Amino acid sequence: MLNFLSVTSTLYMLVTGIIYFIGVRSEKIKPNPTSLSIWVIVGSMNTWMFWEISRDFYSTLTLFTATAVTTITFFYSLFKKKFPRPSMTDLMLLVLAFTIGIGWQTSGNSNIGNALLQLVYIVSFTALVLGLKEKHNKETIDPWVTSFFACLFLTAKTILTYNGNIFVFSYPLITGVLGNGLVAILVYRSNKKTLQ
Repeated sequence: MLNFLSVTSTLYMLVTGIIYFIGVRSEKIKPNPTSLSIWVIVGSMNTWMFWEISRDFYSTLTLFTATAVTTITFFYSLFKKKFPRPSMTDLMLLVLAFTIGIGWQTSGNSNIGNALLQLVYIVSFTALVLGLKEKHNKETIDPWVTSFFACLFLTAKTILTYNGNIFVFSYPLITGVLGNGLVAILVYRSNKKTLQ
């Protein structure tokens, strides 16, 4: 049962990556360069940190899958020139993300490091939301909903296998469920306004 939750989460994340890639390829999605850059770099670190604090192979597989499909989308977007020109806000948020990343690197504590990585994810969501507001980026709701469900299943697994370390919830619950859920709501509202 418990591994079923992780495998389901991983499959949802794989579907998310495929939907997002197809959206970028068909130009229904114009990805935010700052967000995708952060997700590739921090996703790799976050996968390792999540493994360090959870020691759960199947749950970590979800993060690995997310990072792998994001990396493929990032390089495709870079080489096929699918990224819009980064705004000044994007560049400032990227500098902020790297500054927080230095804090992660120097903390020497996997719990604090994991919390700092989640702050970097919040910065990446901020770049995405501001890019949508300023019309630099374009998103569809589908990958955000499937990613939300992937993280919901991962959160359920984390609750059922709780190891006493509260930081283990920082990715699936805060960044995953709340971050993806918030973006899904914003994309839905943005698309709804466009249709009116």
